[in-house]
Amino acid sequence: VDTQEMAELVLQQVRGGQAFDEVAKGVSACEGTREAGGAIGWVNREGDEPHVDEILSPGAQGTAFAHKPGDLFVATTDRGVHVVRVDDVMMRLRKDTIGRQRLRGSGSDLLPLVDAWRARAGLAADTGVAGTDTSPALEEAGLTYEVVSMGCQMNAADSERMAGSLEALGFRPAPEASVGKGRADVVVVNTCSIRDHAEQKVYSTLGPYAARKRRGDPVGIVV
Repeated sequence: VDTQEMAELVLQQVRGGQAFDEVAKGVSACEGTREAGGAIGWVNREGDEPHVDEILSPGAQGTAFAHKPGDLFVATTDRGVHVVRVDDVMMRLRKDTIGRQRLRGSGSDLLPLVDAWRARAGLAADTGVAGTDTSPALEEAGLTYEVVSMGCQMNAADSERMAGSLEALGFRPAPEASVGKGRADVVVVNTCSIRDHAEQKVYSTLGPYAARKRRGDPVGIVV
């Protein structure tokens, strides 16, 4: 918008219940986003999106990364006064090679999961170089995942986001014939613990994976 006063007015309107996109269409001074209701799209920390930089300066983008979904704030840059709303945040996963340990009295320590997966596929051990893109190597290892979503629609949306992050790392969905049989390399159970029934369902789902874990198989379990 053109002035700080206008930005404060926009904040009042949106916080008072008016739709952000409708307000943006009416008062935005940005020709690039006005018709889209102020929508910019996903912004990443690498800063390699010139089309975003043309709309929102890197300094204002950095301020946005410090906020959580739903936050509304004002950022003043050399391009004017921006009213920014953070709609959503996606975390980018990265692999790590942390050693695993067996239960007390059950034998020696185990290889880190990534190294165990590589060894199973006949690939070289992990270099441990920070920032190395391991997705091609993980794809070559043929690793699979299964995401089990229990609960509300919001859980389902979060599950889709987590599935996308796993695929970005090189994992692929478990074959349909093996779903629910505890055969994936990583299982993610996305649920809540509000009701006892939900907790019991989680235990039942994790049964086959827990058995593999006790044997020392390289399987990742995330709840």
